[in-house]
Amino acid sequence: MGTATAEARGHEAPTAQDVAGLADTQYESSLRIEDAQPEARPPTRDGHAFSVASTGVFAWLSPLAMGTLRIPHPAWLIVGVLLLLGLIALCILLARRFSRRGDEAVVEAEAGAEADEHKASESRSAPSDEHAGVRVSDAALTESLLLAPARDVTVNVPTSWQPSLSPVVRPSWGTTPSRQTTAASPQPESKLFLDEDNPDATVRMARTALSTGMPARAAELLTPLLKRTDVSNKTLMAAGGILQDIAIRSDEHGECYGLAADAFARVLELEPQRQALQRRIGQCRLEQARRLSAGPQRSRLFSEAAERLGLAAEAGGADIRLLADLGTAQAQCVALSNDASGPTAYINAVVPLRAAMEAGAEEDSDAAWQLQDILRQQAQSEQGDQGASRHAEASAIIRRALSEGTQAARRPLWQATAIDAAIESMRMKNPNAAARRTRLREIRARFAPIMKGDVAPVLVSAWVELLCTEADGLVGSVAIEKYQEAEARLSDAMRSNHEDLSLAVSASRVARRKAARQAPLARLATLRNAQQRLLKPYANRVASSEALQFERVANTIEQAPLLRMQASREMYAQALEWAEPLAHSPRHEAKAMQYCLDATLALDAVGEHDLMADRLLGRARADAGAMLVVARYFLERGNLAKAAESCEAAWRSGAPKSVLVPLWQNVVDAAASNPVSAAWLDGSCKHLVQARNAEGHVIGVGARRPGRIASGDWGRDARSASVHRAG
Repeated sequence: MGTATAEARGHEAPTAQDVAGLADTQYESSLRIEDAQPEARPPTRDGHAFSVASTGVFAWLSPLAMGTLRIPHPAWLIVGVLLLLGLIALCILLARRFSRRGDEAVVEAEAGAEADEHKASESRSAPSDEHAGVRVSDAALTESLLLAPARDVTVNVPTSWQPSLSPVVRPSWGTTPSRQTTAASPQPESKLFLDEDNPDATVRMARTALSTGMPARAAELLTPLLKRTDVSNKTLMAAGGILQDIAIRSDEHGECYGLAADAFARVLELEPQRQALQRRIGQCRLEQARRLSAGPQRSRLFSEAAERLGLAAEAGGADIRLLADLGTAQAQCVALSNDASGPTAYINAVVPLRAAMEAGAEEDSDAAWQLQDILRQQAQSEQGDQGASRHAEASAIIRRALSEGTQAARRPLWQATAIDAAIESMRMKNPNAAARRTRLREIRARFAPIMKGDVAPVLVSAWVELLCTEADGLVGSVAIEKYQEAEARLSDAMRSNHEDLSLAVSASRVARRKAARQAPLARLATLRNAQQRLLKPYANRVASSEALQFERVANTIEQAPLLRMQASREMYAQALEWAEPLAHSPRHEAKAMQYCLDATLALDAVGEHDLMADRLLGRARADAGAMLVVARYFLERGNLAKAAESCEAAWRSGAPKSVLVPLWQNVVDAAASNPVSAAWLDGSCKHLVQARNAEGHVIGVGARRPGRIASGDWGRDARSASVHRAG
């Protein structure tokens, strides 16, 4: 009965008291369980994999430990163990993958920063590759190939190309490359090596470097290649072409012209039948010489360029470019030589340039520019109708360039040349003061319209020279106003072109001319101010500008006589050192030689520059200042015949009579007691009388006007005056 009642109640619904008691019991049990459990800690990243694995293991083993799991067949037990081990391995691999992801992000960020730094160092846009045939499928592979160092080659890599201290590992020679992590997709590690035993591969890499905007790296790859003797002619030709292309594209790598010429010369030596290479070698030598300062190497390179270009022209197929280059090289050879034959020395240079113009060169081409420049130089070396004829031909070339020229970028240069030529023409005619002022006003009125608005610096410099030439013929406050106008024009131009060297040179020239009208102390202060303010800021660019070099010499030579003896000698010595290289510059040779002789006389070093004095006498007869210096030099040397010849040239060129006549009289006095001088003395004395009477001087007792003296009495009159003065 009791049992049946209990079983019957087991199927009945629980009462409210039963439910409440059961809830209290479960609550107390949960509190005891929570008190017994230890404090939970968040899992770390390193222990994450172990946590996952251990959870799986205990989930399988707990039933076995409690005795509730039935032991299966042994085969199934083995399968279960293997699955368990696989699960553990998978968890460990996932944990490692997650732990490396952060490091890989850091590596990628640093690699990207390195690539950005390299691109910034080569901000110039990459030119098109003229040597097609190489395709780069991945930018990272290209960079790795180009930056891999070559074995046994010492290369000075710029700082911007140096790899940063990042976790990226680059392979080293002689070791097995490990897996590398870069910002780009992975590539086969074998391609990251530079195969130094394969010259063709080196050429391909250099070509790729040039096409991606890294000319310095391309040159570094090819330079060691040219020193090897096992390189084929085909590879040498390709290397030479790339080096020449590097030099053409970037002025900073002018030395590549020489390397290219060396490569072509090796090919021509092995294959003499390839005479077409003479032209490429000559052009490379010409450009290489242009980028060197004056010296024996520069002279040798110009000579080689002229010789090879001449051979190329004789072989046939001479075009306008070849003829222009040949004329330029020959003109430079004349300037660098000690030939004292004067204007006839430039004949060989004029012939190919005229041939280029006849062959159809444009009126404002390089050939036209070189031709008019040489003709103007010849005109400065000659007097009379011959010099005027050459200058007229040059002026005609300039007019045609301005009227028919098509190169708008070069038009300001031709306009500036037209102003310079007009000033030279006026000086060659040697007018009196009134005619000179009239002619200069006409020149100014003709070119004033082109000086409105924004004007190119080269044109501003020419206009300032015109203003200074006007001021040179004026006196007092009127002259000062002209100089101030020139300075104001230069100041305006320099505000917007503060890095232009031609403006700084023009400003220094204006300062020297203005200083020539001041008292000694004020003159010295003006020259020093110009030196500090206009020349020294560009000291790091002197080597690249002959005009700046010349202005530095001129400023120094004009300061020297204003200083005390020791300081003056130091200034003259410095000026002589700077001027000697410029004595072989076509544009500045006359003035540079004049400064050299001036410094030589001041340093009592007469006798060291006889060849230079002969050159100056032959090439600058139309330069009165140069002829006066040559006359002083030959008088000190005791060469009275050349001293008298120089005085006569200075007189015909319009030298100031107050300076010329006393010097000329000293020459005549020194020769009066020398019977050997009789052959030339009569003519020199005759011209001296003309020079003195033109200025209003009286030669001595019994002097008469030139029109009333018979031709045979000129020498006797001058000699008697010399004897009278000596007595």
